[in-house]
Amino acid sequence: MAREQILLIDDSDDLYDKLDQDARGEHFILIRQRSDLMLEKVMQMLEPKLIIIGETVIEREPLELCTLLREQTLIPIVMTLGESCTMQKVVEAGANDFLSTPVPYDELLSRIKAHLNHYRRTRDQLQCELQLDDLFIDLISQKVQHYEKQIDLSAQEFKLLTFLAHRPNTVFSTNQLFYHVWEEEKLYDSKTVMVHISNIRKKLPPKDGAPSVIQTIHGVGYTIHDFYC
Repeated sequence: MAREQILLIDDSDDLYDKLDQDARGEHFILIRQRSDLMLEKVMQMLEPKLIIIGETVIEREPLELCTLLREQTLIPIVMTLGESCTMQKVVEAGANDFLSTPVPYDELLSRIKAHLNHYRRTRDQLQCELQLDDLFIDLISQKVQHYEKQIDLSAQEFKLLTFLAHRPNTVFSTNQLFYHVWEEEKLYDSKTVMVHISNIRKKLPPKDGAPSVIQTIHGVGYTIHDFYC
């Protein structure tokens, strides 16, 4: 079995040293990042299978960092924070699990292995990739390529694009898209949907007379046709 990489974001030597020692007897490699500086590039280079966020992160609050990471990736996130933190706060920030400090290392190691196993099973069961003509979508890493060029989409743009790509030839009104993608029916705003669709089209321009990725059905809504898929 290939050794999977785990990213530890924490400035604590104690947490790193203990986990690094345990990692040698397990099938994973522990890599430490002390702050959120250059974190996006680190994530792209390492492609970790799990993230641990400690309470001594430099430059940013751990819960804020967790929220930012959850917008970028679906991999498991485990947090180790002080007793004043609660599971509710951690879950709302996007984490999968939480242990209070001082960290019980045996328990942390067990949870790491459990989350990695669950992630592997889920990844294998789901359709992880979508190929739509010259558009490639990786649903796990949330990466998008268009004509072999990496495209940066916001979290909501990615959700909107993948929602339509999963349902070719199905036309959705702006109201339906807002409900399914933003999940805030009472706060419906058609302009929000149209702005995001416009942004996606600008980032994914067609070439050589090809149709736009997202088609407008006038008076009805938006779709991605199967001739594009």
